[in-house]
Amino acid sequence: MNKNQKALIAAGVGGLLLIVVLLFSIHHVPVGMIGIETNMSRVTGKVYDSGWYFTMPFATKIHKLSIRNQKLELPETQGELSGQELVYMKIAMTYSLDKEKASDVYVNYGSDYID
Repeated sequence: MNKNQKALIAAGVGGLLLIVVLLFSIHHVPVGMIGIETNMSRVTGKVYDSGWYFTMPFATKIHKLSIRNQKLELPETQGELSGQELVYMKIAMTYSLDKEKASDVYVNYGSDYID
């Protein structure tokens, strides 16, 4: 192998490594979600709105949480009213995650806070 071939191989390997590092440093937060930044598995408290972001590769991750309105329906429940009348209740609740509290929710419940 001559010097030109070695230089070409080194440039190819270097370019490939650069592409891998760039791919691991680009993050996307979709519309209707926010991103919580963790650095080496520690929550930094930084919250990202929807969009594309560059972060430190391999060390920084962005965990996505939904801020859309969500609906929770409880199963139908039966009770008594005035001692003899039966009442059937079906409870539904609509909620959404507050952006300011998102990092606390992630720390306490993780990204599967809905379940």
